[in-house]
Amino acid sequence: MQESTQEYAVTKQHVAVRIPGQNMNLQIPKESIVDIFHVYYWDNYLHHRGPEMLYNGVPIHKHPCDLFNYQQIIFEQQPDFIIECGSFQGGAALFFANLMDLIGKGNVISIDICERDGVWHQKVKDHERTILLPGSSIDDNIIEQVKGIVGEKRNNFIILDSLHWRDHVLQEMFAYAEMLSPGNYMVVEDSNLNGHPIPKSVYNCPAEGGPFEAVEMFMKQRNDFQIDNEIEQRFLFSFAPSGYLIKK
Repeated sequence: MQESTQEYAVTKQHVAVRIPGQNMNLQIPKESIVDIFHVYYWDNYLHHRGPEMLYNGVPIHKHPCDLFNYQQIIFEQQPDFIIECGSFQGGAALFFANLMDLIGKGNVISIDICERDGVWHQKVKDHERTILLPGSSIDDNIIEQVKGIVGEKRNNFIILDSLHWRDHVLQEMFAYAEMLSPGNYMVVEDSNLNGHPIPKSVYNCPAEGGPFEAVEMFMKQRNDFQIDNEIEQRFLFSFAPSGYLIKK
């Protein structure tokens, strides 16, 4: 009988693996396995290995597991607005707009600085549920435009995915947190940068940190939000570790 190529056992804390052909067993902490795969996935994504990731023909830059979480949140909460800070070509904006087509309500407010070619694919511009605002997400004029569009509606969903610097993200969090009702989510994306677990050498966050550090500071100053670790860990890892915040 041919020897099994691999034997393993999974416990609450470790994965025990027998190395085939050798009298050797390894016990690897689950967190280490998740972090290694996370870094490997990010490296593969960052260097564009394989076919381009597209949604309905439009480039999209979010992790599929997070996208699945987002569709569930949107279906359950039926938001009036999705406020997206940072869009680029707009694959995620189109994804959100199509989900709102399915629930039969709502609009996507998509904000981007537009200082690079290809911001907002034509399909995104043409969708009747997208409202596209060129400018910085922390610019007072942009924030006032968003407030004017949202009006009194507070059943909203917020995605922060623009400049990944702590102070910038923190300003976004304070500016847009007031546009939510209890139970609504504000997701701080790319909190995996700056060693959480993506190495600091991969993305040049400033000395004070990136999105993860912004969440830490925000949570120290606010008591009206809590972190939803369960949804983040549903698929073992997320591009937004500690970044799924629910308003209490």
